[in-house]
Amino acid sequence: MEVLQQRLRKELEQKRYLLVLDDAWNEDFRKWDALRNMLLDGGEGSRILVTTRNEKCSRVMGAQKPYILRRLSEESSWDLFEQKAFAGGAPKSAKLVEIGKKIVEKCQGLPLAIEVMGCIMHDKSEEGEWQAVLENKIWNLQDAEEYIKPELWLSYVDLPTHLKKCFAFCAIYPKDHDIEELELIQLWMAHGLIAYQKGNDMEVEGREIFTELIRRSLLQRKIVTDLRRRVLLPITPYIRSTEKGRVCTMHDLIHDLAHFVIENECFTSLNSSAAHEIPIRPRHLNLLIDKNYNQADCSTIHTVLYCRRDSSVLSRLKSVRVLDLSRTRIKELPASIEHLHHLRYLDLSFTNIRKLPESICMLVNLQTLKLYGCDELSALPKSITYMNSLRHLLFDPLNFKALPAGLSQLQNLKTLTRYTVGDDAENNIGQLRSLNPFGELALDNLEKVKNADDARKADMGNKQLIQTLILSWIKFRRGNDNEYCLMENAEEVLEALKPPSGVKKLAVRCYPGKQFPMWMEEMQQFQYLHHIELSECRECKQLPPLEILPILAYLSISGMDGIKHIVNNSRGNVLQSFPRLKELFLYRMKNLEGWCVEEGKEANLSLFPCVTRMEITTCPKLTTMPSIPTLIELDIDQSFCETQISLVSKERRFFKHLESLQSLTIKSCPDELVSLLEDEEETRTMKSSLTKLDIGNCNQLSLALVFQNLPSLRNLRVRSLEKLVSWPDEIQSLKFLNGLTISSCRYFTGVSSQGDSGPPSLKILHVHGSDALRELPTCPTSLQSLSIIYCRGIKSLGPEIGHLTSLSRLELCSCPKLVSLSDGMQALTSFKSLRIINCPALKSFPEGLQQLLPTLKSLEIKRCPELERLCKSGGDYYNLLSTISNKEIGEESEPEETIQVPHEISTGAKQALKCITTNQFVLSAILICAIAYFINFLYNLLDSQVPISPFFYFLFLILSFFF
Repeated sequence: MEVLQQRLRKELEQKRYLLVLDDAWNEDFRKWDALRNMLLDGGEGSRILVTTRNEKCSRVMGAQKPYILRRLSEESSWDLFEQKAFAGGAPKSAKLVEIGKKIVEKCQGLPLAIEVMGCIMHDKSEEGEWQAVLENKIWNLQDAEEYIKPELWLSYVDLPTHLKKCFAFCAIYPKDHDIEELELIQLWMAHGLIAYQKGNDMEVEGREIFTELIRRSLLQRKIVTDLRRRVLLPITPYIRSTEKGRVCTMHDLIHDLAHFVIENECFTSLNSSAAHEIPIRPRHLNLLIDKNYNQADCSTIHTVLYCRRDSSVLSRLKSVRVLDLSRTRIKELPASIEHLHHLRYLDLSFTNIRKLPESICMLVNLQTLKLYGCDELSALPKSITYMNSLRHLLFDPLNFKALPAGLSQLQNLKTLTRYTVGDDAENNIGQLRSLNPFGELALDNLEKVKNADDARKADMGNKQLIQTLILSWIKFRRGNDNEYCLMENAEEVLEALKPPSGVKKLAVRCYPGKQFPMWMEEMQQFQYLHHIELSECRECKQLPPLEILPILAYLSISGMDGIKHIVNNSRGNVLQSFPRLKELFLYRMKNLEGWCVEEGKEANLSLFPCVTRMEITTCPKLTTMPSIPTLIELDIDQSFCETQISLVSKERRFFKHLESLQSLTIKSCPDELVSLLEDEEETRTMKSSLTKLDIGNCNQLSLALVFQNLPSLRNLRVRSLEKLVSWPDEIQSLKFLNGLTISSCRYFTGVSSQGDSGPPSLKILHVHGSDALRELPTCPTSLQSLSIIYCRGIKSLGPEIGHLTSLSRLELCSCPKLVSLSDGMQALTSFKSLRIINCPALKSFPEGLQQLLPTLKSLEIKRCPELERLCKSGGDYYNLLSTISNKEIGEESEPEETIQVPHEISTGAKQALKCITTNQFVLSAILICAIAYFINFLYNLLDSQVPISPFFYFLFLILSFFF
């Protein structure tokens, strides 16, 4: 917990933040006070917004003027009800309106209740049905358990029987937990909550149930805002599966309703500080937080999620159907798992498991097996092909040379995230013919497909349930030239692997053909395709017409040495290319020269009209930048041709048409490109929009001119600029600059020729790797956070630090010549955090800092021998540190690994196990083993018919107990 608190302070330090704490209930003043203290390091203007339904909680937090939300007005209540009840053209007679308004009146202005009731009434078209709801006796009941509203209880009563069970099961998730569609459906199936209907897959039925719960507002759809976490990234050797389906949450009041229904069957841990007694004979356990549970009778348990206990407990879970062992340290499954005959769902993701036993086939009812992130696992057991109930086999691109032969025998298999093509007939690509996997499918080792006829046997075009398809020749590894494969029939094979028309994400990696197949030339047939990645297809000379895809949002192209242009205009007179593209990534495109084949058309063609983010890395022959008025973030690294930039007309320059650009990174690029930032005309359009600039390895750049042209900068990072010696005088013009990082500028001394104090509003300054720095540069009084790292020449902070009255955080790392801080530090009235790492020459604190030590909130000192001695027990500063809530002095030893003890082991045996790390135990163990070996030796000398005297066993037990 202390590490998390320190990390929180560091993240918030001197940053202005808005923190929203939704639905608070805790009434413990001490906890709120501790949280408040952790949040004090934020910047001026920070705000905390708390919502609560508990008036006492509001008072405990010290809210001076709480804003009491009023219930919806009669008019607003009816508008909300009307949107739900009469959506989609549902009949709306005067009588239904009259009854509806009476129902709304009973909801007492509560938005959730009104929304839920509206969803209920949408399915009822007869006046009699509406009247029955209005006159239902449930309205007259008191709130069940004081928190279940009658109108919410009505929403449960109105559910069909099969929906009631599925809804109530959702209570196994903690409040505010993400509920992933595919996982929840698999759990429903494991418990038999989805009835099997001939001709209709259970997964399809499950998706319909999930949709219905959303429609009734019992589940709330969660919008994923960061798309970059759910895309195929080209810079990684492989990807984790991102196919989760829809993600939802459950409103707290709805969760209370579900928990009320299933209360005696479900246990969800909430606190790890004490052992919790599980309700009598529970069926479902969610141990997301708590490991210290106490349950002797496991015979009724059907679900164990996030189990962190030792594997000995498995032998007692005779009736378990769902078992989640993910993120545990297990290296092998115990033999007892084969006796879990009712098990239908097993999650071993992100464990250290090295091998699955062949006896796993004894789990004859297993439907879902998850192996994500099992990097130590090198093969699947051959017996897996006998698990006829298996429907979902989910794993990453592990170190599999091939999958077990005969996977096609798994006739019920619905999800197979990866298939590694083998050499044998029993694990070749033709084994996919009888499978129709849902979601994601990656095909590896396609070089082992002998010809197009074999590829056609996979029947990829008819697998309409595939949403993400990854096609890889060789095991995909970034930048490994030795593994690139040449294959004469690659073009025919890829032609035969045409994906279904409904595919949404497509990746082609290490394709050795010289041209893409015809189905990629006719991209308009893939109307749902929104993510494309093309990697290491080095022989291809021309890209397919990606620009015509109507909803393509993400495009990554990397390692394609034969490509010279992105768009080939000769294909048609398209006036707008990539109409919906949001993100474009170009990596290691050695021969990429431009954006369009036909010169002159580039200016007239509306390229990338919606792109907001672009990364260009190692594209050394590019000469121009297209006009992208929507571009917000641009990263350029080791790209663009120096000899050609000056030849480009001013009307087609780089930054002139980037009017929305907010963040710009330029690293190791030609001087001709970087110098454009010095051109006032070139930078005019982004003069007010650009707030973040990162410049690296651009030695000829004049920062003075850049600062004049870009006065709106708020964050600036300069790296490896040898011309930077001191603050440029023009830095005073950056009146909005809050954060400045100077890295690897070895000649930077910090001394200004005019004695200027740097940017007037600077709050955060990081200086890293500047060996010429001798003392702290002159800084403005607004500075709040200062870091000096790997500055091997600095000897003192100098007298300037005493004037930094706003400084709250100071970090000094790896400054071997630093011998003193600064006098006058007692004036730092805002100082709260000090971190000193690997500064061995620093032997004491100045008197002013000693006065501040008792007021610090955070102190960390490591690899500073003399300072550590003074701060530890018996040292001169030890008593001054007693009030610091978060302190680390010296390197901490690694914590001893705890041993999980099975429930049945007696207290005496547990005490014996605790001495496992002591020398006495080791000596005792050696002696006991020697005695046991001696007894065994005597027994072998005797005739097998002669029994051993009980005395020997008795002696062995006495010695064991004694030692």
